[in-house]
Amino acid sequence: MCRRYVCKMSVLTVSFAVLAGPTLLAKTIVPAVDSCRALMSKPNQNDASNRLVVRTELGDPTRSYKSWIKFDVNHVDVNNVTSATLVFALWKDRGNCELDVSYVNDDVVENINWTTTDLTWNNAPGNDPSSEGKLDPSKTTFLARVGLLGGVAGDKFTVDVLQALKADTDGILQFVLHNASAYLQIAHHADPCEAWRPVLVLTERPKAALIVKAKDLVAGFDQAQKERLEALGYQVVLVTGTDVKNDVFTMADAAGYDLLVVSESIGSGDINKLIGVKVPMMHQESYGWSRHFFTTGQKKAWTTPAGGILDVINDSHPIILGAGLGAGPVAFFKDPNVALTTDLVSSLVPGAVNLVQTTDADGAVVTCIFAIEAGTTLANGLPAASRIVGFSLPGNNSYKADVMTEQAWALFDAAVRWLNPARPIARWPLDEPTGAAVVDVVGSNKGAMVGLDPSTARIADGALGGGVRFDNIDGHHIEVPYCDTLDLGYRDFSISMFVRYAKAPVDVDQWVMKGNRAVTGTGSWYGLVHTGGASVRFTAEEGPAGIKSVLEVPDTAFVTGDWVHVVAVRDAVNDLILLYANGVLQGVQADTSGDISNGKPLWIGESTDEPGTAMSGDIDEVQFFDQALTRGQIVGMYK
Repeated sequence: MCRRYVCKMSVLTVSFAVLAGPTLLAKTIVPAVDSCRALMSKPNQNDASNRLVVRTELGDPTRSYKSWIKFDVNHVDVNNVTSATLVFALWKDRGNCELDVSYVNDDVVENINWTTTDLTWNNAPGNDPSSEGKLDPSKTTFLARVGLLGGVAGDKFTVDVLQALKADTDGILQFVLHNASAYLQIAHHADPCEAWRPVLVLTERPKAALIVKAKDLVAGFDQAQKERLEALGYQVVLVTGTDVKNDVFTMADAAGYDLLVVSESIGSGDINKLIGVKVPMMHQESYGWSRHFFTTGQKKAWTTPAGGILDVINDSHPIILGAGLGAGPVAFFKDPNVALTTDLVSSLVPGAVNLVQTTDADGAVVTCIFAIEAGTTLANGLPAASRIVGFSLPGNNSYKADVMTEQAWALFDAAVRWLNPARPIARWPLDEPTGAAVVDVVGSNKGAMVGLDPSTARIADGALGGGVRFDNIDGHHIEVPYCDTLDLGYRDFSISMFVRYAKAPVDVDQWVMKGNRAVTGTGSWYGLVHTGGASVRFTAEEGPAGIKSVLEVPDTAFVTGDWVHVVAVRDAVNDLILLYANGVLQGVQADTSGDISNGKPLWIGESTDEPGTAMSGDIDEVQFFDQALTRGQIVGMYK
């Protein structure tokens, strides 16, 4: 059981009924394997304790401490890690505080096998034994100076350590906490409160298995779609149909992937052993569709669409919306002689959604692209175990991939995103019928109403189910404690929510805020607010560095009397912040905000540090994504 100290938690990616991002990113939590403090006045004596200490008292070795934290990352494929964050917690209340974080260089091997019970001031890797707060610069690399405002026990320090992970070659990462502004007690690796123990939070690229005839990909579309999947953020592993037939790649192996893409180049029966696999699948030829019970196989054949033109016949499915297309003809191939495999539209199982079709040489209407939602009854009478897309695409045959148009590739991209959509890292539907608790249905970020009376705040006519009505009274809001998974640092994120106003607000209404800005130039934070001047503002600020991004747009599209889907996006790759209302882009601004990590809770419906900002409207379906959602995804989510 954790100590009685109130655990105020921090950092997140927000979404109040907004949209999902490009591709799924997997989170991996790596716990520390060892940690220990060292005391300058006991240079050859181990000072193991139930907590770490960092203290710098110049001229007083009896009061000067540094602490070491060690991680084993031998199991981590560094090439597929897109972000790495070191997270550690205050063990006791300290108020405003700062310390330096460095890592021990990879070529420093002395005493790399230290443990909690044998580390000392003199044998600690990278230490400068003569300095109360400094390290040996030839053996260590400084990462950052981090701090907390009003830090209490459980508040988290967060540091971007991707640089250290990328430099690692021996599978051991060692971090040093040093040069503190005050006497800081830090939770160590075996702390009784597991949530306070030091961890590395790694974000890894999702994995796709591309099942092909041969791994050389000498011609045709397989090389092109491998590159396309990689551009969408996937690590792609090539598997052959023979691998599946010979049990080299089994159902159990497939379960370790986020997506399966089955090329037309394989034999139609090569992957029969994967029938019913519980992984999203794109299958690219009709001769295999019936074997997997997506169709009944009434007329499996090659079809050459006239002029390379196909017909989009559904203008509301997320795949079509995500590709930026509407109903009507679409140029699919630049070469009018390219053929693809098809089956009759009437052959699709009843729950399948036909998206793109053409007419075969006999005048029959045949499907080229269709979608099946998980749970749909297939032709064998069993429910689909995952999402499925039939997407007819020639494999490694005589055709060249450059005959495919950009519209066709846009459909491919949209299909991949629909198959494996971005999943929120936190989601509060706000559907609880009674009580003050606010449950995160995808994570452990349980929140609670503060000040609000649940009997009047709970409303039945939310955008999706129930919702929450705020009363515009100071101190009334929803508070969500800190969680490691919601600490975004420099990275992409999206905020999604529904907002409704019966009448225009007359003063400032804070929709969501994470962090603290009370003292300009100190606190890092981000938030969405309806200002007192008939506008909506999205802000992200790295306080200590004094860099801030602000996007402000008129509130016309957000204050309508009805529920409005609001999405705020920080695209860290392209250095942009964006705001959407009901799927329509309202504004875009360059992003210079930097590291917005902080040690404070998330508040919904009021500012964390400014009175007179309590919400006067309704909020529903708040979600956070650690990705920059695309316009197509946002439109698809809204529709």
